[in-house]
Order: sequence, then C-alpha cells, then structure tokens
Amino acid sequence: MKKGKIQYCYSTNEEDYCGDFDTREDAIKVALEGDSGGISIVYTAENDPKSFTEFLNLDHIWDSMMEVARDECGEVAEDFPVVSKEAEKELLELIEGWVQEYKLEPHFYGVKNVKKHSI
Repeated sequence: MKKGKIQYCYSTNEEDYCGDFDTREDAIKVALEGDSGGISIVYTAENDPKSFTEFLNLDHIWDSMMEVARDECGEVAEDFPVVSKEAEKELLELIEGWVQEYKLEPHFYGVKNVKKHSI
C-alpha cells in the first residue's frame, strides 16, 4: 500500500475486499475482468491501513503483569506496575522502532467509505 495516498479496493460480496488501486474506477475495472455477466454489483472502498500498535493495548499488559505478580506475591503487588504516560509513550516508540526494524507491520487493511456500484 502506498502511504499518504488514498488507495481503493473492491468486493463482489461486500465482505472480502482486495486490491490497492489509485481510483474506484480502476478497482471496478479489475473486479469485472474475466466476468461473463455474473457480477451485477461491485463494492469499492478506501483502504484503511493498520499499524502494529493499533492492536497493542498496554493496559492489558499492565493488568496481566499485576495479576501474575498478585498471584505470586499476594496483595503487596496490587499496585504493580506503576507506569507513567511518559514511560508508556517511550515504550510505544521503542516498539514502533522494533516493528520497523523487523518489518512486522500488518500486510492487511480495513475498509471505510464503502460505495455500492450497480453494473
């Protein structure tokens, strides 16, 4: 997917979208290639790129750590860990660098602004 530019995809069933096109028209054209008249509707949408950190919830990590610590050490671990917003921001930056270094960005996208095209 090209970053910073709206790209489009298509679906013939409004569930499974594919493609990375510059225009909705290009997406429709490819959707109809090889069709022998069976397609009567094509859906197009804007690709909605996803990032690794969109699926990362630090609160869940902290809760998990607290639960394990509490199970192991009792109530004395009730407030563990105490992490500032600044520390969370720094951790996210470190994770983003790690994701870039190891090329772990998602190779999928969501869709938004779906349009129905009758053929």
